[in-house]
Amino acid sequence: SEYDGVVASLVLSYAEHWDPFKQAWTQKAYRGALQEACRILRPNGQFIATVNVPDPDFFRIARESWREYLTCRGPRLIKNASRMLAFGRWLKECASVGRYHYLPAEEVAETLENAGFSIVTWKKTYADQAYVFSCRK
Repeated sequence: SEYDGVVASLVLSYAEHWDPFKQAWTQKAYRGALQEACRILRPNGQFIATVNVPDPDFFRIARESWREYLTCRGPRLIKNASRMLAFGRWLKECASVGRYHYLPAEEVAETLENAGFSIVTWKKTYADQAYVFSCRK
């Protein structure tokens, strides 16, 4: 099957692959996911993806959401924010050893082009902690 569009929201950074011969994490699954997204698109199909910035500041995301804490859902959101901060520390530790891929925008764009995409554009999103990429097959 072919599709007119594919969306990947904050998932590509977590495509992990352990190479038992190198005894190291690699970008094999990450690059494979991008190649597969390109493969299933029709010619001129659009791919939109969000990925974390290098060294994401999860506290900044929580801080930028402060208005939401004042709503009736506030207590639940505060609890979720504290969980997010703890989980964010673990994610960053995994990224520091290559398990996850918090890459500079230029490197993501190059990887997209190597996977077969063109007209690659990007901008930062909420709290400047993620990029949104748009490209065509």
